[in-house]
Amino acid sequence: MWNKLSQAAGLAPVESEDEKAAEKAPDIEDSKERLQQQEILIEQLKNLVRENENRFQEKSKEYDELSSKFQKFKLQSKAKISHLSSQIKEQDKPKKEDCDFDDTSSSDSSDQSRRGKMLLLKRQLEQAKQQLEKKEQESKTIISSFEKRITDLELQLNEKNNLISSLVGEQSKAKEAEAVEKSPKKETNIQEMYAQVVYKDAKIMELNNQILENEKKIMDLQEHVREKDEVLQQRNRAVQLMAEDMSRKGKSVVDELDETREQMKIMQENFSTTESDWKKELDKYKQRISDLENEITEYDKKLKNSEAAIKSIENAKYELSVKNADLQKKIVCVQESAAKQCELYNKEIEGEVEALKKSLEAEKQRAAEMQKTLDESSSQSDNKVLKARVKERTKYKALERELNELKKTAQQKPEEIVELQQRVAELEEEKGSLQLKLMDFEEQVIQIDKLKEENEMLKNSVQEKLNEVQSLGKRINEIQSERDNLEAKFKSLQDNYKQDILIIQI
Repeated sequence: MWNKLSQAAGLAPVESEDEKAAEKAPDIEDSKERLQQQEILIEQLKNLVRENENRFQEKSKEYDELSSKFQKFKLQSKAKISHLSSQIKEQDKPKKEDCDFDDTSSSDSSDQSRRGKMLLLKRQLEQAKQQLEKKEQESKTIISSFEKRITDLELQLNEKNNLISSLVGEQSKAKEAEAVEKSPKKETNIQEMYAQVVYKDAKIMELNNQILENEKKIMDLQEHVREKDEVLQQRNRAVQLMAEDMSRKGKSVVDELDETREQMKIMQENFSTTESDWKKELDKYKQRISDLENEITEYDKKLKNSEAAIKSIENAKYELSVKNADLQKKIVCVQESAAKQCELYNKEIEGEVEALKKSLEAEKQRAAEMQKTLDESSSQSDNKVLKARVKERTKYKALERELNELKKTAQQKPEEIVELQQRVAELEEEKGSLQLKLMDFEEQVIQIDKLKEENEMLKNSVQEKLNEVQSLGKRINEIQSERDNLEAKFKSLQDNYKQDILIIQI
C-alpha cells in the first residue's frame, strides 16, 4: 500500500508537468481520471487512518488494564508487607499464656513458638520478594513492549502525515491547473476532505499527548516500585537482626531443652500412673454398670411376674363378683319363695287351729250343757245317761281323730319347712363361703397394692440406678476428655521439643 501511494504521489506531478509543457490546454478526461485516482488514494488513506486509530485505542485499553493490574498488585504487596510487619511487631512483644504447667515450661514453649514464627516470617518475606521481582520484571517487559509499539505508531503516523501533506500539495497544484475545468461541487468535496485531514491531524496530536502522559505515569510507577524495594530491604535488615538475636539466645536454649527433657520424663511417668488409675476406675465403673444392668433385668422380670399375677387376680375377682351376684340373686329368690310358702302354711295352720279351738270350745260348752242336763236329769234313767255318755265319747273320739289328723298334717308341713330351712342354710353356707372368698380376694387386693407399691419402689430404684449409670457415663466421658487433653499437651510438648532440636541443628 505504501509503495502504491508513493508511486502515485511521484507520478502525479510528472504527468502534470509533461502535460503543461506538451499541451498547455488541459484535457478534461485526463483530469477526471486523475481526480478519481486521488479520491481513491484519499479513501485508502482514510481507511488506513481509521485502522490505525482502532489499533491505537485497543493498545491504550490494554495499557490501562495492565496499569490497573499493576496497581492492584502493588496494593496487594503493600498489604502483605504491612501484615508481615505487624506479625514481626507482635513477635517482638512478650506474650503471656495461661497453662497448667510451671512457669519454666510456659516460657520454653513461648520461645519455641516465637522461633517457629520467625522462620515462617522469613520464608514469607523471601517469597514476597521473589513475587515482587517477578512482577517488576513482567511490568518492565510490558512497558518496554508498549514503548516499542508507541514508537512504531508514531513512525507510522509521521509517514502518513508526510503522505497526506504530499497529497495535499498535489491537490493544490491540480486545483491551480484545473480551476477552470472543476465545478464548484468538486471544490467543496476537496475542502471537506482537507478539513477531515486537518481533524485527523489534531486527533493524532491528542493521542501523542496521551502517550506522553502514560509514559509519565509509567515513570512514576517505576519510582514507587523502587521505594517499595527500599522498604523491603529495610525489612530484611530487621529480620536479619532478629535472627542474630535468636542465634545468641540459642545457647541458652540447650540448657532449657535438657530441663524440658526431664520435665517430659516426669510428665510421661505421671501420665502412665494416671492412665493406670483411670483404667482401674473405668473397670470398676464398667463392672458396676454390668451389676446395675443385671439388677435392672431382675427387676423387670419381677415386674412382669407381678403384672401377670395382678392380671390373674383381677380376672378371678371379676369371676367371683359375677358368681357372688348370681348367688345373691338365687338366695333372694329362695328366701322370697320360702317366706311366701311359710306365710301360706302358717296361715292355713292358724286357720285350722282356730277352727279346732272353736269346735273344742263348742264341744266344751256342749259338755257343760250336757253335764248340766245330766245334773238336771239325774233323776232320769241310767240308760239315757249311758247313751249320752256313749254319744259324748264317740264325739270326743272323733274330735281326737280330727286333732290327730291335724297334727299329722301339721307334722307333714313342717318337714317341707325344714327342707326349705335346710336349703336356706345351704345357701347361707354358700354365702359364707363366698364371703370367705371375698375376704381372700380383699387380702389378694391388699397384696396387689403392696406389689404395686413395691413395683413403684423398684421403678424408682431403677431410675436411680439409671441416673447413676448416666452420671458414671458422664464421669467416664470427662475422664476420657481429660486424657485426650493430656495426650494433646504431651504431643505438643513433643512437637516443641522436635522444633527446638531442628532449630539447634539449623
